[in-house]
Amino acid sequence: VATSTESNQNLQQAKDKKEKEAKNESKMSYIGDGILREYSETMPTYSKTLDVWEIHKGLDVSAQEGSEIKSILDGKVVSVYSDDRYGTSIELSYNDDLNVIYSGIQENVSLKKGDTVKEGDCIGYVGNTTNIENEDGTHVHIEAYKKNVAINPLSLLE
Repeated sequence: VATSTESNQNLQQAKDKKEKEAKNESKMSYIGDGILREYSETMPTYSKTLDVWEIHKGLDVSAQEGSEIKSILDGKVVSVYSDDRYGTSIELSYNDDLNVIYSGIQENVSLKKGDTVKEGDCIGYVGNTTNIENEDGTHVHIEAYKKNVAINPLSLLE
């Protein structure tokens, strides 16, 4: 037989779970709409653009061109750069030796090294600036490193 105390505890647990789920969904929405290609540390995944199976130490999140990309945590800009592989990218440093690189950003980035950002701040806009994953459609490529070791970026969105 349940007591009123247990009912209140169960209700609170259900509310906490619902809030956590809502927060998780909103964290994914900081980047885009859904996962195109998952992170893989040991198991190769298929790259349409390169037509190869390879280790993929990032997470590809589908997104509409021109939509906002938001910081998933409070942090500081380490660098803003562009390269032949991933296009325009922003690297942010967060607490606990965590660095995240967001790639596939439009070139007109207003952030610069040393700028601080808050969770949910717009750091750039989705652009198709990558040369190696363009067959996968418009998306944001995100990589995460804890103490310089690659980790699954999805763990930061959960």
